[in-house]
Formats: sequence, C-alpha cells, structure tokens
Amino acid sequence: DTPPEKEYNHIARILSKMSGCPISLVSLVDEHRQWFKAKVGDVGNEMTRSISFCDHIVESRERLVIHDCTTHPKVFDNPLVTGEQNVFRCYIGYPIIPASTQHCLGALCCIDTVPHEEISEDLITGLAELANIVGALIDRNLKIAAHEEKTNLFVAKISHELRTPLHGILGLSDTLKDDPTIGREARETVDHIACCARGNLRIVNDILDFAKLQHGKLQLAIEEFDLRNCIESALTTAAAMPKAAGLQLGDLMSHDG
Repeated sequence: DTPPEKEYNHIARILSKMSGCPISLVSLVDEHRQWFKAKVGDVGNEMTRSISFCDHIVESRERLVIHDCTTHPKVFDNPLVTGEQNVFRCYIGYPIIPASTQHCLGALCCIDTVPHEEISEDLITGLAELANIVGALIDRNLKIAAHEEKTNLFVAKISHELRTPLHGILGLSDTLKDDPTIGREARETVDHIACCARGNLRIVNDILDFAKLQHGKLQLAIEEFDLRNCIESALTTAAAMPKAAGLQLGDLMSHDG
C-alpha cells in the first residue's frame, strides 16, 4: 500500500459532492483484498476481495451501475448488502485503467445506503472522467518510481565503480608517502596524484549528493572549512592542463598567514 496523496483525496471528495453519496472510494484491488487509496465515508481501510463490489469491475473492465443492490443478481446476497452495518443499497463504479499498463487496477466508485431510482448520465460521465484522471495519476507515479529505480542503480554503480578505486588510490598514496626510499620529486608526484584523487572523489560525492537531493533524501549540515586549503587543492587538481599549454595557474590570495 502507498500512503495517502492529496490528489486522490481531492478526487474522492469531488465525487462525493458530485454524486451526493456518503461514500466515495478510490479502490485498488490486489490478489486477496481491496484497499482504499482515498475515501470519503466510514468504510475502514480495506476489505477482502471476496466481498468486493469493485472486483466485478476488475473482472469485466466495464462500469457497474446498481440502482438497488438488494435486487441485483451480482450482489443481492453480498454481506455488504445483507449485513446490519454499512448496508450498501446503491453502487456506481468505473474501472481504473492506467494507460501505461492497460490493466484494470480497481475502481472509482460512489456508494449510498439508500436505493437510487435514477442515476444521471452526467454523473456517470463525470465518474468516468475522474477515473481517467486517477489512471493518469497512477501512470505518473509509476514513471516516478521507475525513474527513482534507475537513479538508485546509477548511484550504486557510481559508488562502487568510482569511489572504491579512488579510495584505493588514496590508500596507496598514503603508503608511498610513508616510504623512506622515495625521493622528493617522486613524493611530490604522489602528492599530486592524491590531490587529484581527492578532487575526483569530491566530484563523485557531489553527484551522489545531487541524486539524494532530487529525491529529498539529502540532509544538509553547516560545517567550517579552510577556504585557503580548498582553493589550493582546486588549483593543484587543475594545474596539469594549463601547464601543458605553457600557462601558469595562480591565485591572488594573501600568503602572509
């Protein structure tokens, strides 16, 4: 089950006002039960599929209009009709079929506790339009979920394929710097390699943070940092390209301390 969403709740309220019925449901049917994505009226949060009116719509993929449930052959003996509580007497439902799946996932319906001698075509037309909107909302949610899944796979791949070797380079650099047998020039080269690895690691972490930000999962924290070290690190990381072109990259910071 997914949590309530305001768009679905608005549709249930609109249908309740439009029909005048005390119960309106965005009902989704799974293997053994139906549960309510949105509702108006006291009907709980779910019920078994065996007594579900909406199951008839899922099976037929067609609207179901029942003026008087006590005389309709499909539901006259249903516990929701014969029971003492929540006695259903009128039912009007339309299938929810998202365009992306073409599967009937449930029904948008309104229910009354008294029979309706007349049910207007305007109400049925409005119900159909609202059901199509529900289908479009489900399509949107499915696309968002698919995008999030792809993003999560991308983030996992980035994390494993890039961060792991960069951490390995940094670890090897620390080991080489501690080796007393290497000379000053080699040590400077190792420092440059480590600086570039740290810079690339920051870029990778920024990509991962951006992915988290898109999904509202990034928690920001205010921390102090050394601006001079940050700028010097960036200059060191970017020094190779201008040097190859015969240029010198510098800064205008004061070096007096």
